[in-house]
Amino acid sequence: MNIKKRYKVNMAALPFLMLLLLATAGCAGKTEADKIHEISLPNEDIVVMQMKFDEKQRLLIAGFERNEDNSAVTASVWRTDDQGESWESLYEKTFHSEKPGETLVETEVYFTDDGLLMSEVTFTLENISDMSRKMYYVKSFETGDAEEILTSINVNSLSDIKFISEEAVYALDYRSRDFLKINILTEEIEKIELPQIKSIIYNFYNDTCVHFAYYIEEEYLNEQELQTENIDSDDAKEIYENYTAGIRYDLQKEQVVNAPVMKDFGTYMFIKNDETDYEQSISLAAAPEEDKYYFLYDEGLFAFDENGESLLYKDNQWKKRYSELDILYIDDNDVYIQAFEKKGDYRNHLFKISIA
Repeated sequence: MNIKKRYKVNMAALPFLMLLLLATAGCAGKTEADKIHEISLPNEDIVVMQMKFDEKQRLLIAGFERNEDNSAVTASVWRTDDQGESWESLYEKTFHSEKPGETLVETEVYFTDDGLLMSEVTFTLENISDMSRKMYYVKSFETGDAEEILTSINVNSLSDIKFISEEAVYALDYRSRDFLKINILTEEIEKIELPQIKSIIYNFYNDTCVHFAYYIEEEYLNEQELQTENIDSDDAKEIYENYTAGIRYDLQKEQVVNAPVMKDFGTYMFIKNDETDYEQSISLAAAPEEDKYYFLYDEGLFAFDENGESLLYKDNQWKKRYSELDILYIDDNDVYIQAFEKKGDYRNHLFKISIA
């Protein structure tokens, strides 16, 4: 009787068990390859600096490509509504070296609301630190007019630019390591005072905030932390744990906001960059709203939250194939990255990795 009863229960549960088996088989069959999708670029030579989606959810990229002898560089913006099957050119401007063979020219491009900020950087072959920079503002891709801006101030050391509005363009001075707010209409510059920061080492943006990993000013360390004789100078990890941190600065509220995970993530990035043999700086990014972060290098794509590090995607071929990997864009479901082929094949790739 007991056997017969169990048999009837099992038969009744059979449809459910079959569905469960199919679902489990589907999950078990999903590999790392199923998580990644390559999006064809408009050409193989473009280096993508920024990416975004417009109000119609069309993908836009802003980047540049050099000619063979680096005597000219072309900044460009492209748009696709079919995940790279076809691309539409929205903007293009080429900068030329005035003395080919003696001076080189580079550019950087940054999205604004409806247009672009870009730089023209010229430097000599003999001394790359002997450089000059001009800044241009394209208000709209429809008109395509490029106006030179910030002509009354020294812009040679500006980098990592973030456009919030014409009255609020943020940038890092890579020489002084100061964080600046610039009004491109009046050309006024304001240094953002950030307590506790002795020196900014790593910085990255999302839509509304900038994030810094930094060395802490001595006056903000407690007495025990100042006992440097208790720290082995060869123990880099212990030094980072005592003298580095991270903060999140809201660009709209213009203030540091509570972000305990970023505090720990800042220290963690010092340690991680020191431990890895990856030749480039690890690429960093922040979730749109959460106190959650992402980092990418040849060991994989990782997330970092209150529980620490977690691996999202790994490809064993990355170490062999790519010289550099960069995070370009993050949403709730996907991370978009750029991969640069190693020497011998300079082709670049754009990938979408599912993290849902």
